[in-house]
Formats: sequence, C-alpha cells, structure tokens
Amino acid sequence: PDRILPAWMITVAPPAVIGLVLAQLAEQGLAPLWAVQALWGIALFFVLWVAPVLKRAIAQPFGIPFWALSFPLAAFTTLTLRLHGLQGGAGGLWQTAAALLLAATSMVVLWLGFATVRGLRDGSLLAPEPVASITPVAMPGAAVRRTTRRMARQRGTPRASAASRRLCDRIPDTPC
Repeated sequence: PDRILPAWMITVAPPAVIGLVLAQLAEQGLAPLWAVQALWGIALFFVLWVAPVLKRAIAQPFGIPFWALSFPLAAFTTLTLRLHGLQGGAGGLWQTAAALLLAATSMVVLWLGFATVRGLRDGSLLAPEPVASITPVAMPGAAVRRTTRRMARQRGTPRASAASRRLCDRIPDTPC
C-alpha cells in the first residue's frame, strides 16, 4: 500500500551498518578499505534506487512509516563520515558529501519530529486505519433446503444429517 512506501528506505540500512562494522575493523587493520568502499557504493545504490519511491511517498499524509527514513539515512551518513576519516580526512569530495548528508539527515529527523508532534496534536497520527466493512450475507431458506438435500444425496442417506438438521434449526421458518 502507498501509506507504507517510506519503509522501502530500510533497504539502505544493511549495507550501511555492515560497512560501519567493516570500517571499525579497517581502523584496526582487520578489514580492507576497499570492502568499506564497496559497501558504501551498495548503500548509495539503494539510496538512488529508493529515491523515485520516496517521491511517491512524500505525497502521502504523514504517518508512523515515515520514521523508516531516519535510521537508514543516519547509518548511511555515519558510514560516509567514517569513510572520509579512513581515507585521510582531507577535504574534497568525501568531506562535501559527508557534510551534505549530515545536513540532510538532520533536516529529515527534525521534520520527522515536528510532523510527529503535529500529528499527535491534531489527532491524525494515531487515527485508525480505514477498513472495508464486511457484511454477512444470509442464505435464503430455499438454498438451505437444496444444500441439505444435495449433502444427503452425496452421502447416500435418505434424510438430512445431524449437522444439516442443526443448520436448519438455527434458521427460523425453514422446513428441512
């Protein structure tokens, strides 16, 4: 459903978190730097892959699923910052990307916080989901009689079974 489209962003989290773990190991010399860079690239791929879906998600009214944006963005931003530090910490593309991602993630988390407070205040955040109503359809008496006779013929019994009689007894004005 469209209301849970923001949850697609969670696909960014696994490569970003694994990249953070490998970055920690790379600092200790236990993992290669190229593996961290590869996981950053995979996480970037997922960010770019989910971007068109997020355009549709933003059109939806704010709800709890929007919080699925916070953790993956924070993990990807942290991985970018760590990768910048692992590559010598000099200026350039990594520093610019890290700063822009940090600003964007901060703005998204602030927006999520304000939108949550606004939704709680006006009562739209915890409103019940719309559910299709299900109305039971009663079986007409003639249909019950036909069904009872057919069941009796299938079993080879000349009269209705006990279960069929109980069904007939529950429906008023139905001779079986």
